[in-house]
Amino acid sequence: SEPLLTHLVRSLPCLQELHAELVHPHLAAALATALRVQPLILIDLLHSFLGAEGLSALATQLSNDSTMTSLNLEYCDVCSPSQALCSRLPDPAQPLRTHSLRGEPQESLCLSSTRIGPAGSTTRDPNGVLLLGRALQRNTTLTSLCLRACDLSGCLRFLAQGLRHNTKLTSLNLEENSLTSADVVSLCEAIAAHPAMARLDIDPGDLDDAAAAAIASMLANSTTLSSLVLSTFTGSGSTKQHIRASPASARIIISAAQTCASLEELVAHDITGKGCCDVIAALIANRPGIQLD
Repeated sequence: SEPLLTHLVRSLPCLQELHAELVHPHLAAALATALRVQPLILIDLLHSFLGAEGLSALATQLSNDSTMTSLNLEYCDVCSPSQALCSRLPDPAQPLRTHSLRGEPQESLCLSSTRIGPAGSTTRDPNGVLLLGRALQRNTTLTSLCLRACDLSGCLRFLAQGLRHNTKLTSLNLEENSLTSADVVSLCEAIAAHPAMARLDIDPGDLDDAAAAAIASMLANSTTLSSLVLSTFTGSGSTKQHIRASPASARIIISAAQTCASLEELVAHDITGKGCCDVIAALIANRPGIQLD
């Protein structure tokens, strides 16, 4: 409940980390209020149903926060209207049939890798993502942000706007969000000039020419990016699909990796194939210390 969480956070002056699952919008708002009195270094709200309201509350607090360094919202629904989201919240007294990351059914009192919010729903509220982007412009302590599997497809431009003015974030995970080409372009343009970003994890969906060119330009212009992970799959669970890319798109990215002096690791599962061996060989020859997967 909101009173219990607020009391716990405020009554533990030595508390530095909070890990919680199944957090609903009103509870997230209560947590944001409690953080004004008792700041935390790390918050992990895995498998929560924040909705736009809950994310907005956390983003508002983050914009004025001076202690938080890590925020993990992996497998959270952050774009559903809160009213619709709360109407579908599970009864905590009843076991839920969920699926683990490997897809096996299991009985559990918490969600494993499923989200209540409808992925790709036309009824979406991007206001929380917009406020999070604005918070990143002002925040000077957050170094790690995980938004994996948050159904952010079509909303990355709001986050990218904040990244253009952010100077502290070093790690950003956006895997399993089925990003559109426009998402990838706006994100890469922001990362290319970021003064601190060291690791980026994304799934570029259908890797078309525009997205490939944006990733290549980011590699050519970034002076801090040391690890780039292009996910093997888009989606999650039974909806997982291999990334589709033409050999030309893959060649553009791998060739650009040769020009990124800061790059130490490139993970590009399933986007390479026939017609790419020569550029991979050239990358190995020119950057003998780079880690390739």
